[in-house]
Amino acid sequence: MTYGIPHGGYFVWPRDRQSHRRLDIDQPTDSRIRARAKGYWKTPHLYADLVKGPRDVLAWRRVPASVRTQLYAAFVHDTQTHRNQGINYFLLKSPRYRCYHVGRGCDKMRPS
Repeated sequence: MTYGIPHGGYFVWPRDRQSHRRLDIDQPTDSRIRARAKGYWKTPHLYADLVKGPRDVLAWRRVPASVRTQLYAAFVHDTQTHRNQGINYFLLKSPRYRCYHVGRGCDKMRPS
């Protein structure tokens, strides 16, 4: 779950613009601050971290932009019922998207 506001293209009040970075990325030294924020800010949509390791980055780069939205929706849906082990693991277990999986010895290969 993401806390704070990852504003991207949305309007966010100036006081809240760095909330996502402070709470989810840098994380405050006092964990009570983050715990309190969890009750105040929550993303309005389902969200899941794509990257759990370096192969996840390589795998996501293989996915064409035209496929990413649909793939990400399927990935987020899957993480609601299964432990999130990163996008590369999801690609391996998904026949439809397996061609984008990064395996041993083929990290630099592109799917055909």
